Amino acid sequence: MRSHLFALALVLGLPSAAQAQQEAASHYPSVAAQQLVSGRVTLACVIGESGRLACEVEEEAPLYWEFGQAALAISTEWRVSQRTLTGESTLGGRLRRTLVFEPGPPPHIRHVRPPRR
Repeated sequence: MRSHLFALALVLGLPSAAQAQQEAASHYPSVAAQQLVSGRVTLACVIGESGRLACEVEEEAPLYWEFGQAALAISTEWRVSQRTLTGESTLGGRLRRTLVFEPGPPPHIRHVRPPRR
């Protein structure tokens, strides 16, 4: 239940459609965009001070196209509420987020919630 609340808190920090378009243009790996290569990255993150996330690449496909690096760069802009809806601290909480990179024109990046394990 607690991880569900963290995911809900993260949604508040996700970009609007216009921000997502700009995010794709600035973060989509350039060689992958030029060659119309799509990718998928799942990040595993720990909630830190001030709602900042410390993320690492859990899964990346295809490899060697810099999608993992791009997803990590995007995650530095995310913030999570410091409290859940019930008032619990989110500090130290864990969450997973999947980003799907799709070539254009224009290229775009979708944020999807990975399936529960």
